[in-house]
Amino acid sequence: MLEDFDNIFRLVPLECIGCHQSPSWLRHALGSNLAAKTVKLIHFRITAGDHHNLEPHYELYKRKNTCTASTADDLDPFKDCNLVTCMPCLGDFADWAFGPTGLPNLMVIAFGDFSFGDRFKWSQALLIRSLIPSTNLYRIVGHGMHDHMIDRISGSREMLSACPTQSTIVYSMNHEGSGIVTDFSAYDLEDSADGTDNSSEGDD
Repeated sequence: MLEDFDNIFRLVPLECIGCHQSPSWLRHALGSNLAAKTVKLIHFRITAGDHHNLEPHYELYKRKNTCTASTADDLDPFKDCNLVTCMPCLGDFADWAFGPTGLPNLMVIAFGDFSFGDRFKWSQALLIRSLIPSTNLYRIVGHGMHDHMIDRISGSREMLSACPTQSTIVYSMNHEGSGIVTDFSAYDLEDSADGTDNSSEGDD
C-alpha cells in the first residue's frame, strides 16, 4: 500500500488527503516522502456511526488541558471503542505534523464525519496550525467547518463533505494544478500496541 501511496504523490503535488488509515500509518507514509511537504489538509475520515455519541476531540482537549469542567462532565467516557487508542495517536500525529520535523505547509487536520453539513457535528474536530508563535503548535476547533483557515485551501470543503464510507481512490486536479485525494484505502483507525497498523485485512 505504501508503494501505491508514493505513486499518487508522484503524479502531482498534493494539497489535500482523505485517509481511512491510522495516524501512525500515515505518519510513516508521509514522513518518508519529500513530496508530502505540499500537503495543506489531512482528513482522517470516519462515519458518525463509527464512534456513536462520542466526542472525538475530548481526549485532545484533555491533552491540551483546555477542556472545561462542565464540558468534561457532559461527555461519556470512551468504552469499547477503538478511539480509546486512536485519539492519543492523533495527538501525537498532530505534534509531529505541525512540528519542526513534520509538514511545513500543513494548515488543517480534520477528524470525523463532515458530510451533510452539521448533521454529524458532534463527531467533528479540526486541528488548526497556530499562526501566532506560542507554546501550542495548533488549536482545536470542534463542530463544523466554520474556520477561516478552511477557505484558504482550494477544494477543502468539497473534500471534507465527501461521503466517508467510500473506499476507492478519487483523484482530481484543482485550478492551480495541485491534486486532491478525497479517499485512500479502507477504514481502520485502531493501532496496535507497538505502533504498527492492522488495516491490511480491510483494504480493497
